[in-house]
Amino acid sequence: AFYVNEREVTGSLKDLVTELGLSTESALTITCQPLAVFKVRPVTRCGETMPGHTDAVLHVSYSPDGQRLASGGGDTTVRF
Repeated sequence: AFYVNEREVTGSLKDLVTELGLSTESALTITCQPLAVFKVRPVTRCGETMPGHTDAVLHVSYSPDGQRLASGGGDTTVRF
């Protein structure tokens, strides 16, 4: 999102400049702030272990009936 004087630019820049009463003859500071839905903290340690993998587990999927599990690890193996 872009901001002028802490006001988000939601339409045209010209309309916002007029609304705020700013001069079109002077320098205008426009700030960009990336939009984020959520923030993810990096994983620094493994919280649980899974027998069979020698590296981090990267993906886990259950069968449709919920009776079986497949896991893929950083050791390039898939375990069932």
